[in-house]
Amino acid sequence: MKKTLYISIFFIFNIWNISYSQDSEKQKKYIEKDTSFISELKKAYDVSCEDFFEKLEIPYRKRENLGFGYQIIDSGKGLGSISFDYQILFLNDEILAYNISTEINENKSDRIKKLYKDKLSGIFEVDENYKVSPLSSDMNKIYISLNPKKEFLDNTVNELMNPFFSRTYGTMCGEAMRTLDNRKLFDQFICEENCEYLLYSMNPATRIMSIEFYYSNLNKFNKAQQKIINLRIEELKNEPLIMEICSGCIYSGKSSNKIISELANSR
Repeated sequence: MKKTLYISIFFIFNIWNISYSQDSEKQKKYIEKDTSFISELKKAYDVSCEDFFEKLEIPYRKRENLGFGYQIIDSGKGLGSISFDYQILFLNDEILAYNISTEINENKSDRIKKLYKDKLSGIFEVDENYKVSPLSSDMNKIYISLNPKKEFLDNTVNELMNPFFSRTYGTMCGEAMRTLDNRKLFDQFICEENCEYLLYSMNPATRIMSIEFYYSNLNKFNKAQQKIINLRIEELKNEPLIMEICSGCIYSGKSSNKIISELANSR
């Protein structure tokens, strides 16, 4: 009986040891892959922004149309145990602003985290707690109105102008039926005074939610406001685009004009 027990323990220990060794070898390969890429990325960063983006393999052909000459790339590049997320805003094919972020896995040992910090510090700012600050440029431009004459001074709505924020149109979404982050923020700040302004957001989801608010609250807008907003809605219909929508658990694409037509017919 004891002999059988010892044999079982021996086999269990060996299986655990093999599994641990394989896992350690996999982690080692991940780290080598990560640090090698970061070194190459640093060299590209030192040459030019163009080389840096090329090394990140930015998929320029997969730009999402925001309308009015604006496009966005919102994607990332994964490696071993690190990834780089990037958001790049374009105006007429020229880069207007960008934000590139990454993070050091907090579950790594201090020795490994220090290794990643040393490598990443050539490009990003990394604090003593291994928090990596994003690398960004001209981020103030993501908040601009599509009509500079329609400036609104209340900074609380700035995030709703931001195309880097969620561009999904919907309300409750996902298996847990959670309210979308942009919907939460929109419902918190939307009112008759800023509805027209938000129709000039670079973020198409904000524009559509503003149309929804307008059609749902027509009696709160005077005739002069209605005339101006109706003209703006016609302008938006002349800039059709495919939007990501979420209904229930399903994400899909839908024409902005079809959404506007459904909103107009449901008032």
